[in-house]
Amino acid sequence: VDFYSAAKIVDALGGVEVNVKQPDLEFLNNYLNELAIYDKIPAVHVKNAGLQNLSGRQTVAYTRIRAVGNGDWERTERQRTVLVALFNKMKNAGPDKFPVLASQVLPNLETSMASFTLMSFAGAILNAKNKEIDQARFPLDGQSAGKKINNIWYLTTDLKTTTNSIHNFIYKSIKLVSK
Repeated sequence: VDFYSAAKIVDALGGVEVNVKQPDLEFLNNYLNELAIYDKIPAVHVKNAGLQNLSGRQTVAYTRIRAVGNGDWERTERQRTVLVALFNKMKNAGPDKFPVLASQVLPNLETSMASFTLMSFAGAILNAKNKEIDQARFPLDGQSAGKKINNIWYLTTDLKTTTNSIHNFIYKSIKLVSK
């Protein structure tokens, strides 16, 4: 999924509800201006902070913000927030709307998975009794450090430790939380 297809997916679902914080507004609108240049259409700015329904372009701009809050960590949190909101929107739409949503979403995905297989997974997930998404960010805070290498900032980690944490999260349901 690239920026343009992500925006189309959000728009196909009627937007997504997000709680935009006041410090996010300037950066969100700057990204909207950048997208408007590429798309050659006017930017529709977000005027106020608070819970609101964002369009596809607004959502993409929101998920790109990394200059406020806790930098890239908060950016990935925004991305996860949007993905969970999209999941909940699909889940709450009901099974009768799933084929229509799928017909609008699938053309915007690029995967090696056959559409039938992807639809089977999606149907199983949306129809599951436990419809909550477990999520985490890796590497965990205590397992990583920021480091400048050749004047470029990198997040470094011990790959063996991080791999073990991911394995425990997925296969053993051990919930280790990043702060």
